Amino acid sequence: MILNDFLKKEIRFIKGVGPIKGQLFNKLDIYTIKDIIEYRPFRYDDLSVVTNVCDYDDNQNKLYFLKILDKRVVNSKNYKIIKLRAIDNTSYCDIVFFNQDYLKNKFDIGKKYYFFGKFKNEFNSLTLNSPDFYKENELKEKILPVYLLTAGLSLNYFRKVIKNVLNELNTFNFEEIIPEFILKKYLVENYKKSIFNIHFPDNFENCLKSLKDLKFREIFTLHLAFSLMKEKKSQKNNIKWINDFDLIKFEVLLPFKLTNDQKKSIIEIEKKLNLGFNINILLQGDVGAGKTVVVVYFLLKAYLSGYKSIIMAPTEVLAKQHFNSITKLLEKINPRIIFIRGGNYKGKKDDLLLLDDEKPAIVIGTHALFQKNIKYSSTAITIIDEQHRFGVKQRMELIKLSNCPNVIVMSATPIPRTLSLTVYGDMDYSVIKEKPAERIKIKTFVRSEESLFKIYEFIKKRVDYGEKCFIITPLVDESDKLELKSAIATYEDLSTNVFKNYSVGLLHGRMKEKEKNKVMEDLKEGKVNILVSTTVIEVGVDISDATVIVINHADRFGIAQLHQLRGRVGRGNKPSYCVLVHSNEISKTTMKRLRILENSDDGFYLAEADLLLRGSGELLGSRQHGFGLFRFVDPAEDRELIEQVKKEVNALIKIEKIENIDKKLLDYVYEKHLKDYSIL
Repeated sequence: MILNDFLKKEIRFIKGVGPIKGQLFNKLDIYTIKDIIEYRPFRYDDLSVVTNVCDYDDNQNKLYFLKILDKRVVNSKNYKIIKLRAIDNTSYCDIVFFNQDYLKNKFDIGKKYYFFGKFKNEFNSLTLNSPDFYKENELKEKILPVYLLTAGLSLNYFRKVIKNVLNELNTFNFEEIIPEFILKKYLVENYKKSIFNIHFPDNFENCLKSLKDLKFREIFTLHLAFSLMKEKKSQKNNIKWINDFDLIKFEVLLPFKLTNDQKKSIIEIEKKLNLGFNINILLQGDVGAGKTVVVVYFLLKAYLSGYKSIIMAPTEVLAKQHFNSITKLLEKINPRIIFIRGGNYKGKKDDLLLLDDEKPAIVIGTHALFQKNIKYSSTAITIIDEQHRFGVKQRMELIKLSNCPNVIVMSATPIPRTLSLTVYGDMDYSVIKEKPAERIKIKTFVRSEESLFKIYEFIKKRVDYGEKCFIITPLVDESDKLELKSAIATYEDLSTNVFKNYSVGLLHGRMKEKEKNKVMEDLKEGKVNILVSTTVIEVGVDISDATVIVINHADRFGIAQLHQLRGRVGRGNKPSYCVLVHSNEISKTTMKRLRILENSDDGFYLAEADLLLRGSGELLGSRQHGFGLFRFVDPAEDRELIEQVKKEVNALIKIEKIENIDKKLLDYVYEKHLKDYSIL
């Protein structure tokens, strides 16, 4: 068997795994041997030093060498306890295991065993609860990896599978693909050696060195992939843009003045378009900064140039909002605008046929725009709103289907520069930070649940002034696992009790699109003035007279999401308020997060703060929204390395040119990062 075939071997075919255990590995995104050898431990247990019981640390796991004096099984109504009495040279202690009957025959009275765990001092008795344990002759490794697992996979079993795979891996030789002069420059060691060192290291120094080397390799191949994508996307196209439509003529159509940042972004993007190359741009803007107006310029320019343009939104509520706002903005020109939504509706077939005619149009819709039965003709530019809500494959599907050379993706979630380099490294950027002058800063307050009565009284006053309010809750239904009040329960309580004299509406993700649209129309028309909602309103909902948003269980949300939710108010010219309501028991870190929001409304600053507080894993999820899965890199902690390697890749391409780079390296990059995305 050649190495590549071995690495692609499915996890279920590994000795001791099988189809049932294989499904459990799949839950961890482990499908092949390559996946498991690159599954990074999240910490290591140091078993190199034996600690005396009298020197225990109740905050830290330590290794103890104990002699068993007695063992017994204690039966209770709900569980069985195996209780061991043990001793070392200094003290007596107890060791307990819950509901693990099979362990009662694992220990012999009079024999010594190693136990790794954390002591608790309960009722003047030291107790180890469910520690790891080893026979005297079993403890070979002094540093043991600890992995994030799923129910049904024990740590010892996982380590055993890893060890078996590594032993088999040791019979193969790895052919180096990264240029040797770069590896020598940065002292990057052999890939196979690095993999062995992160799973079963001899010492922590070697482990950290190997982890850094694997990060180097991952960043290197990722940025080379970005370079290949940029090369492919930046080819010449045949779009002929009209010359007699410009920023001055566009601004005449608008009922307001553009900000300097909006003008700057339009000029930046138009300059790239006029060069005749395909554009691929990430348009970032803080909440309420006016990104939509910027892309409307290009939608209209494409229309006036005789082409179709597309804007795709993640929800029908937002797509319909785009349809209404763009129709109103461009009413002086009255362009042909086609709205495509999901599901079946009267006239849908006729609408789809319009996409394939030769007439210019602005096409607006949801994911329904990339159905396989749709045909597009003469499309000049595609706008993707709230890129992070779509998978990369969905974006690529639409671009491929429409045969569209120019792409702008919008994000109202400001992305720290480091994450931009790793997630959107194939794109150019245009940033809008300045907000329209008429926008009033939203006042933000952090309050505990005990303040809800006062908060509700404040809401009544605002509604009495003719304003509207949002009340956000994290769940749709009651949950046994999380003691959070659901949207439905909150709605029922508030509509029948607290706000019984007011019109209260309910909005959540499980409602049908027709129901959601009806609620939003009622809110706009004033038939509803208090809306209880889940985070379905997070993106794009624009109600100009909404002035108060109360976010229940705010401690359960991240900074970026709270900032997005806060942006649903303050969209008119009235003073607006955001109240972050937290549970009575809250950690210092979580309170710090809420206080940061209370003191700042700068989305870019908040994004950096969130990255530092929580790390990229929680900001983006374990799967990056760019593409691929980061096995080793954490953009939050690897900023300098990312910048360093990116420069190295750019220098290599400048010297070698892409077509001259070693084919083995290009094939590897294609296999790892590009083959699933129909890019090359």
